[in-house]
Amino acid sequence: NDFIALLKSDEKRFQGKVTSFDIEKSGSGFLFLSNDVGLAPNTWDVIKTMSSSGVKLQSSSGTMMERISSGENIIGYNMFLSYAHARAKKDQSIGYAYLGDYTLVLSRVAFVSKNAKNPNAAKLWLDYLLSKKGQTTLSTASELYSIRPDVDGETTMAALTKQLGGNLKPIAIDDKLLTYLDQAKRVEFLKQWQQNVKK
Repeated sequence: NDFIALLKSDEKRFQGKVTSFDIEKSGSGFLFLSNDVGLAPNTWDVIKTMSSSGVKLQSSSGTMMERISSGENIIGYNMFLSYAHARAKKDQSIGYAYLGDYTLVLSRVAFVSKNAKNPNAAKLWLDYLLSKKGQTTLSTASELYSIRPDVDGETTMAALTKQLGGNLKPIAIDDKLLTYLDQAKRVEFLKQWQQNVKK
């Protein structure tokens, strides 16, 4: 793995300079790592190498980017592309790279509660959110990625697909998301994490 090789190539330079999610405090971090483990057999090796580099664990991308911007850290692993992309446009000290083997795609999901006080208004809002106009606004003003193929621009799934193709690995919205609601499985996964990360 190139990332492992990079960290080992100059251990002094990267010591204490790598940051990532603390999966015990971040739901997103837990989701990313559990999917990494399913996709890449060497994920725990990556975690061990980061741990040996004195990884600084955080609960949010915002904190990680602040520390990268200040120079306290120089690499953030498993961060949100949409946040990094938006920050990099305003902050020259921030850059980002896609991993060569795959890039996880996290969907943002919206629901209308069956107990909603104004279900029709909620449905109209979701219709707007998914419309071409709504998705264009989302990908420009909010700098989140549009899922519509008819929306143009840098922050769209169409642009990402063109750039990364088969390397994009969407996290499926299915019953696998419920796996770690089973407390025994969650505890076992966290034990593996704790064994591989020296806090």
